[in-house]
Amino acid sequence: MPSSLVPSEIELSADVERLAAKLGVAGDLPKVIEMTRSVFPDARLEVEVEEDPEIADELCLAIVVRNTIDDAHELVHVSAHWHRRLYDCCLPHLAPAFRLNTDWRP
Repeated sequence: MPSSLVPSEIELSADVERLAAKLGVAGDLPKVIEMTRSVFPDARLEVEVEEDPEIADELCLAIVVRNTIDDAHELVHVSAHWHRRLYDCCLPHLAPAFRLNTDWRP
């Protein structure tokens, strides 16, 4: 994936780029990152390869959001908004390639 498609503040590891290509979402990843930025404008973002906790040997791309939302109800609302907007970034059958991981601690 050309680095010009990826926001400059987020460096994607080779593992992330390989998995995005394998899952067929390399072109969708920059859109998902930008959408995540718009939903969580004050957060620091990272993208990681994550093993699916429910399916053995299944990998996905975790969009890790280190956010500043202090209210758990607000975080749930904003996270639900992210999940709805995900379908604007990729086809429905590709959406499971992405997982939102909010780094929130009460």
